Amino acid sequence: MEDKHMSDMVPWPTGRKHPKVIDGASEQLANLVTMLEKEGVETFRPEVVDWSKPIVMPGWSVPNQYTSVCPRDVMITVGNIMVEAPVSRRDRFLEYQAYQPLANKFWREDYNAMWKSCPKNSMNDSMYNVDWLDMTEEQRAAKRETFEFCLKNDEIVFDAADFTRTGKHVFG
Repeated sequence: MEDKHMSDMVPWPTGRKHPKVIDGASEQLANLVTMLEKEGVETFRPEVVDWSKPIVMPGWSVPNQYTSVCPRDVMITVGNIMVEAPVSRRDRFLEYQAYQPLANKFWREDYNAMWKSCPKNSMNDSMYNVDWLDMTEEQRAAKRETFEFCLKNDEIVFDAADFTRTGKHVFG
């Protein structure tokens, strides 16, 4: 049987976003910033990164990176603690770096701030159930009954957006 690789089964987006999409998103973001700043909210932007560059690691590679449009996926704050999440998508492996200068700024400005980073996962094919996409929905449902998913859960993997805080309680 031929070895399957996750990158062969899941087509990663390639190339830059269409200029109309970028322009539309930029306009919406500018409107949001204006609205928030009128309410006295200080806003910050992540570093500008060239996401079209590949990521090449010893066990895997992707032709380009994702974006930094969802900070809630890669970082969560709980009180004075900032936590970087070890995401599962290979094209998002370095996304946290766009937010590091801001995290560093907040950490240096607030003596009580804590900045935590979870261990980086390998993102090697062994981390994924590579047969997942070939399964029927019935087969996937049977796997889910035994808590088996597209990720094997043998490494620390989560998106910060999987969590929410209510008062002093965090739900995941």
